[in-house]
Amino acid sequence: RRRRHLPRRRRHLPRRLHNLHPPSRAVQDFLAAIGLVLVVEGLVYGGFPGLAKRLAGEVLSTPEIALRIVGLVAIAIGVGIVWLVRG
Repeated sequence: RRRRHLPRRRRHLPRRLHNLHPPSRAVQDFLAAIGLVLVVEGLVYGGFPGLAKRLAGEVLSTPEIALRIVGLVAIAIGVGIVWLVRG
């Protein structure tokens, strides 16, 4: 007699985690975006640490209103890019 092949249970996970559904598309997109942010940050700090330190020093001497404007413009550009890509 041949034994029927049954999938092995993953013993390294608690029982309640065996039947989890995959994350929704929105969650996948969010996690991918966070991953890309970490990649870009890592490239800056890992590839150009001197530049990163110099820019951090310049940020300290920049007026708050200028930082706020740059931040709001970056948000608007980011939302615009997402809107163009995702529709």
